[in-house]
Amino acid sequence: MLEALRRVGWNPVILSPPEESHLPPTDIRGLMARLSACDAVLGVSTGPTHLAAALNVPTLCLMGKRKDHGPDRWAPLGSCVETLQYLGEEDDFGSGMDRLSVDSVLAIMEKMR
Repeated sequence: MLEALRRVGWNPVILSPPEESHLPPTDIRGLMARLSACDAVLGVSTGPTHLAAALNVPTLCLMGKRKDHGPDRWAPLGSCVETLQYLGEEDDFGSGMDRLSVDSVLAIMEKMR
């Protein structure tokens, strides 16, 4: 995904997990400052993704297909939020997110520019 984003002109910066990021650890205020500086945020339904949405940063939230954990209830709130769920049975601990096509993610990211 990172290479595909680069090919179409994005400059992806990994914020989490910390061991994958080239940025030093920070507190919540620092995280909010980093998120505010982003042109868009791509992430799963976690705290930083919800913070980005609350800061009105264009946000694409990737979600699983859990009956009681869908976007109707758990998607980040905000005026610039899109969600994308993978198809098929729930498999958050396996390869569920790998079922999302790079093209489907890129198409939504392009709409967010």
